Amino acid sequence: MARRAGGGPRRLDHRRGAGFARPPGVLVGDAGADPRDDAARDGDGAHARPRAARGLGRLAAPAQAAAGVHPPARGGRRPRRALARRRGRAQHVALPGRGGGASGHRRDRARDGAAGRRPLPLRRRRAVRGDPRRLGGLTTVRLTLRHELVELAFRDPFRIARALDTSHARTVIVELTSDAWPGHTGLGEGFPDAYYGETPETMAAVFPLLCRAIERVAVDARSLDAARASLEAADRAMDAALGHNGAAKCAVDIALHDLVAKQLGVPLYELLGTSPELPPTDFTIGIDEPAIVAERAARAARFPALKIKLGGAHDLETLEAVRAVYGGPIRVDANTGWEPEEGASLLPDLVRLGVELIEQPFPAHRLDQLAWLQERSPLPIVADESAVTIDDLDRLVGVVGGVNVKLAKCGGVGPAKRMLERARELGFRRFLGCMEETSLGIAASAAVASLADWIDLDGCLLLADDPFAGLELDGASRWMLPRTPGVGVTRRDAAPA
Repeated sequence: MARRAGGGPRRLDHRRGAGFARPPGVLVGDAGADPRDDAARDGDGAHARPRAARGLGRLAAPAQAAAGVHPPARGGRRPRRALARRRGRAQHVALPGRGGGASGHRRDRARDGAAGRRPLPLRRRRAVRGDPRRLGGLTTVRLTLRHELVELAFRDPFRIARALDTSHARTVIVELTSDAWPGHTGLGEGFPDAYYGETPETMAAVFPLLCRAIERVAVDARSLDAARASLEAADRAMDAALGHNGAAKCAVDIALHDLVAKQLGVPLYELLGTSPELPPTDFTIGIDEPAIVAERAARAARFPALKIKLGGAHDLETLEAVRAVYGGPIRVDANTGWEPEEGASLLPDLVRLGVELIEQPFPAHRLDQLAWLQERSPLPIVADESAVTIDDLDRLVGVVGGVNVKLAKCGGVGPAKRMLERARELGFRRFLGCMEETSLGIAASAAVASLADWIDLDGCLLLADDPFAGLELDGASRWMLPRTPGVGVTRRDAAPA
């Protein structure tokens, strides 16, 4: 994709930005720097707070110079279709040796079809409001998406082995509407993580592309079976249009599921075909001094398991301090912060202290190190940063004992359901995790929690103020799924002035 403020083209991938599978056009109308140039890189710059998302320019085709005047035909040449000037030859005269097909350097391009079958223009015509187009009895939706960057303070400072903002979470909330289903608004959330190459700016940049991909799918909300099939087709369309960008896809996918479920009048778990009976969630405590971690563990003693972030300077002392005040299972997460010898040396103490699992001890690409530790460990090694989407599962067979599935990594509630089901088929233990999301994102995750063995859905519990209401924990720390249509959460009333 071309830069909007000069400079050459730049390849983008899952570690370096939005990652368009194919350039959709040239962004114009905004002379500022491309916001994706500010995306944080692996291991550096994560402390920097990204700028607020800016509006997108409109899409336009590159400007072309006006065609020249045709010189007269040269003798002995038969007139043919117009060609660009080549070495002084007339534009309307065929080059020798050419057949009647497309020019040689464009043999991969399809010829123009009949007028009624040509591709849609870059700028679509505006459909008549309230009269959605139909395709074989199915509604070809036109979507309107609004997005909002929300910055929320943590209850306690939250630090992990990678550099992150320890005081605030920054998440993106979207509202999705369609003239096909008037009166309903779908809510979605995506949490951008710079580790995966996403920021609020990259999310804002790709939302229009994702919505256009869905608009080409006939979304059927006339029955549960039809809705499930068409929602999966919408996810495939987003993946075909754009690689990576899991948080942006997640926000759109949740909002579309919420919208369709509201149209059908069913809760999200019923639309997905999952059970409302869930395992309990654990509670996560970030890296800090051992005494501070122990104090927070004592406050969270009602949870049936605790997840302790490691990868700091005092890992063993921290676990000893937690075990002194908490008697339940402990799950540890190093967020790629250990070295192999360090992990192996800790194994006896982890077993002694009642640790249940070890999550992502080494860098995501070091599958050899993960397999090496799993061979020596009586505890399951769970891949998190190494297990981003369903496509990562096959290569992890025989490497680790479990995988952590997160909606913001894999692209939403639909992809998460399919990833959990595939992980079960492959024999993995399944951990359903989250980012530091509001209860909107947690409620969507909880709709597929019945497919997991372990649950870590506490993101909204880490926030000082959750802007959504409708999701509650029972006395056993199980999320009680809302029975109202859709995801089941609503925005809280604004605080009185």
